[in-house]
Amino acid sequence: MKAFTGLIVWLTVLLQLAYADDQLEKEIQPVLDRMAEIYQKDPNGSRLIFDELWLQDENIVYLSEQFVNSFYGYGPVAAYWKPSWNTLYGYREQYTNLRATRISEEIALATLDLRYDMHAVTRTPLGGVSRLTLVLHKQDGDWKIQQFYETPMSLLSQARLTHEAALDPDFADYARAQNPQYDEFVEADASIEARKDGTPWAPRPPFRLPKWNTGSGASDGKAAD
Repeated sequence: MKAFTGLIVWLTVLLQLAYADDQLEKEIQPVLDRMAEIYQKDPNGSRLIFDELWLQDENIVYLSEQFVNSFYGYGPVAAYWKPSWNTLYGYREQYTNLRATRISEEIALATLDLRYDMHAVTRTPLGGVSRLTLVLHKQDGDWKIQQFYETPMSLLSQARLTHEAALDPDFADYARAQNPQYDEFVEADASIEARKDGTPWAPRPPFRLPKWNTGSGASDGKAAD
């Protein structure tokens, strides 16, 4: 029953996100700006972020993409955000696509995209993308983080984005010279357009090879059914 109730709550939240609150987003944006500013000055600025931007309360939650379990309560969350030693040589966060909705006058839910670049102690530098879901509580006129969930895409989705970003910029011109029908095939590929527009996934029809008039796939016959 609890699981069903939780599902109803989250479905309600997702429905509300379709009617995101522009004014609320303007109120929450300074929280993100302040986080970025703190990190810009100190790669280990998570300590100050916790003290300044988190709700100082026992009823807080943090889910890191690095760990299996969530951190519940002031002690565990503080231990993560305020380590006793410096763990980073350099760190940067950039936030985009903020959307927010009011759960009540004092509670808001926000979603956003995160781009990070980091150099951890004893490691080589790396970067990546993730998605964040925040529950914020309004306290004395300021929005404070009460729940913080890192929700990255699946490894398969991230790998595809990585390979798409690695594509040589001149490949399209190369493909057009290789296959005069390249633009025609691409324009007719509904699946490509669906990805561009963010259209919800739908089962594809049975795959049929296009009729090639040039290149190694040249064929005078239609693809077999």
